Amino acid sequence: MHPDVLAFLEAQRMQTPPLVVDTSWLGIGHVDEVVSFIPANTGPGFRVLFPSTSLAKAILEEAVTQGYSHQMAFAGHQGQMTTEALLEKTALSEENLQIQSILDETKHHLCEGLGVDDSSFVELPVLFSEGVAVIPNSVNSLIVNGHAVVPDPVGPVVNGEDAFARVIRTALHACGIQVHFVDVWETYHWLGGEIHCGTNTVRRISDPVWWKAT
Repeated sequence: MHPDVLAFLEAQRMQTPPLVVDTSWLGIGHVDEVVSFIPANTGPGFRVLFPSTSLAKAILEEAVTQGYSHQMAFAGHQGQMTTEALLEKTALSEENLQIQSILDETKHHLCEGLGVDDSSFVELPVLFSEGVAVIPNSVNSLIVNGHAVVPDPVGPVVNGEDAFARVIRTALHACGIQVHFVDVWETYHWLGGEIHCGTNTVRRISDPVWWKAT
């Protein structure tokens, strides 16, 4: 980070020393590609949304086992492919296996830096190719007043439901967050970004509830 930015953060005293997250393996390299925060009524008062290539792989493996090998992922969009192809060419790639190892190390680093344990993390299915998300990255979402505006993962339909969306919705609902999926494939995802790349919230710092937004 630029020394002036570090000096700015340190001068606030509330955010020092900065907790550095290695994003050098990402194509763009923004922290919000791997970390996002939602409010929680227990523990430290927050939970961490975090990507998992292993979870994405497990979802695809289960879909193939159930006989959905030829169901299309990203149907109707650029880059659409079968569930089996997404599993074999991407989820099982050496890149994603290595990325999962990096993510495991990053989680350990965050646990130490934030003073939390694994229970504070909410893992969401994400896969990468050359450091860019293949599945629209649900970690890169807009969180506001108990709601999450999440990029539609456009996953394979299994048992009548998007297999990725089902897991994402279930995980966030368990945290008391209402989920709203938005298709950003052409507007953001295909260009290397997601919802949080083009949106943000205004926080009311004086509000006793830190995550309250206008």
